[in-house]
Amino acid sequence: MFPAEDRAFKLSMIEAAKNLINEEDAPIKLDDALHQTKKAFFKQAKNDTKDNLVAYYVTDLLTKDKQRLTIEYKGHKGILGYNVGNASIIGNASMVANEDYAFYMDVNFRGNFSLRSNNKLDVSQMAAHIGKGGGHPNASGGKIDGYKDSFVYADVRKFVQNYIDEKCQ
Repeated sequence: MFPAEDRAFKLSMIEAAKNLINEEDAPIKLDDALHQTKKAFFKQAKNDTKDNLVAYYVTDLLTKDKQRLTIEYKGHKGILGYNVGNASIIGNASMVANEDYAFYMDVNFRGNFSLRSNNKLDVSQMAAHIGKGGGHPNASGGKIDGYKDSFVYADVRKFVQNYIDEKCQ
């Protein structure tokens, strides 16, 4: 979804490994350093757990690009992630950061999806309606029948939106 940022992250990992390559026990030192290297890459303002730092970083990316990532369900705006993962933390952070949106949806390559809301839409009803899923009003999931995976985010977004639109007719 964010190729430039993904490339920057991978290059930072390679740079960290390159700096240790001539060290004795380089694989062990690299393993020890990876956690801190990842935290340093994702850290923005204050230190936190790596999971939270990643969530804030990804939430900022989603927020900055939300126009491209927007989908709708029955007049409610949502942000669509593709293979982002960690839907609990990232979805919740996205809903807090984007009060004008009712839900966050992350779809994986198999068509399984996770939904999060912040008391603006009962996503358990949405999950039941579009994907034979369920859960809780603010945290649910399901599966998109006949999902067609793609490496192109625009194609994924178009497929998901068309699927939702068909279910709402």
